[in-house]
Amino acid sequence: MMGFQIIGVAGDAFDYFFEGARLYLTDEKEAAEESIKAGQALLAQVHTLQTKLIQAEANEEEVPYSVIMSHAQDHLTIAISWGRYCELLLQGGNVHA
Repeated sequence: MMGFQIIGVAGDAFDYFFEGARLYLTDEKEAAEESIKAGQALLAQVHTLQTKLIQAEANEEEVPYSVIMSHAQDHLTIAISWGRYCELLLQGGNVHA
């Protein structure tokens, strides 16, 4: 079940980041910042879910591998990457999509 939670929350974070980048590149800076901040909040939430899984495995609890968990990690990694890209945009970096 946690895999589906990670997929959903990371996917939502990615959507906010993508929309934030689009808004930024069309000179809607305030709306972009709001969208990116919403994505960052979700990213923090999903990172907490992932940390729980890592802690469980470190405590030698059984954390079964599945395609769903692999897919969840993909979603999280993409969201993290887009979050970092958006941070560059907000810092005024010369970044183009």
